[in-house]
Amino acid sequence: MHYIKKDYINVATDDREKNIPIWLLNESEEIPEFTCHFHAWEVPSNAKTTVHQNRERLSNARELLKEFTRNYTLSELQAQPPPVGLDKTKLESYLSDEEFLTTTQMTKEDFYKQPIWLQNNKRKALSLY
Repeated sequence: MHYIKKDYINVATDDREKNIPIWLLNESEEIPEFTCHFHAWEVPSNAKTTVHQNRERLSNARELLKEFTRNYTLSELQAQPPPVGLDKTKLESYLSDEEFLTTTQMTKEDFYKQPIWLQNNKRKALSLY
């Protein structure tokens, strides 16, 4: 699965417009607008797609980020398998602050101050693993 660092997109200080498109590229499906920045780039001999096909497969990273940064309900996180692309070691972090407090009887800040073994016990009790 592809992981995108939302902090970089939100706080980039290179004077780009905040709404500039940010695309997710898959290995061996890079487009010339990307590869031209790497002078020694060589197209793999086993490349299966053409440049035109690659353009059609581009994914808007901002749209993907909406899925990875939204809040989920406890039942969504307990589903097997859990939603794609989430950090499965910290599923509780995707709960809203209100649901987190209701579910764990503590704030997220207090939860993460606890020793790891206590955090893991709480995750197991909530079937978040």
